[in-house]
Amino acid sequence: MDNVYIIEAVRSPIGKRGKGLAGLMPADLLGQVQSAAINRSGIPPEKVGQVIGGCVSQVGEQTFNIARIAWLSQGLPEDIAATTIDSQCGSSQQATSMGAAMVSCGMEDIVMCCGVEMMSRVPLGSAMKEGSPMGESYFSHYQPTSQFQGAAMIAEEYQISRADTDRFGLRSQERAKRAQQEGRFTREITPIMAPVLDAEGQPTGKTQEISVDEGIRETTLDALTGLKLVQDKTFILQAPVRRYPTAPLLSYSLIKKPLMNWGSSPVQKFLHQRWSAVTLKLCSKDRYPQAIKFWDKPDCP
Repeated sequence: MDNVYIIEAVRSPIGKRGKGLAGLMPADLLGQVQSAAINRSGIPPEKVGQVIGGCVSQVGEQTFNIARIAWLSQGLPEDIAATTIDSQCGSSQQATSMGAAMVSCGMEDIVMCCGVEMMSRVPLGSAMKEGSPMGESYFSHYQPTSQFQGAAMIAEEYQISRADTDRFGLRSQERAKRAQQEGRFTREITPIMAPVLDAEGQPTGKTQEISVDEGIRETTLDALTGLKLVQDKTFILQAPVRRYPTAPLLSYSLIKKPLMNWGSSPVQKFLHQRWSAVTLKLCSKDRYPQAIKFWDKPDCP
């Protein structure tokens, strides 16, 4: 992929359930991030070949090709094609991989890659409320499991204690707080204009600017130790350790090197990509061998 570059990368602040971003529809939140990527890059929006967006829960407010709805909601050119894909937790990453492949093979010169997941409005598991795609034939090969159960099994296999996770969670929060105070996240975040909600969660008619991550908190080891378990015998799930209920919205603009003439310096060169499925039982463990295979490529630094 000698000619593929990330020309701009931007995200929304990371929100918390029911807080500053909760009054926005997913399309409006993603659309603001898409517009920010376009404006920062200096690329005319009509020069974008395609928009590819990732979204896991494609139901309700996140359905109907949300990547295109977000684009159109910002008044961006309606003749730009858009596609929304579901690769579960890797949806936005897969969107970026597909965009890079399009640019690399010459199918497109410029592709916007993005993703949206607003769990305040479309909670985890919403897409399976009316039923599950996994039937008897699936369960004849695999046992029912979840990320929670996978975390517990990994902890048991590697002898990770509750105290280990508490110390990790505290260190993570302390480092995030320090990075925020030092302005390390400022470059990558675009401020988002969002409705102000009242105590009942209804719009007040006012708007506010959200420009910092909301999930970073002051905590102590004693406070973490006192948290209730999410699930019996599963201890890697306390709130300061697990992911936020509302994910950040990402937009990347990918471009071929010969076309970098709009005045924006590339953020990074796109070197390689590698995808692999992992064991469902231990759904986080098997990523590491794939990472080793990736870095074994001869021209990876």
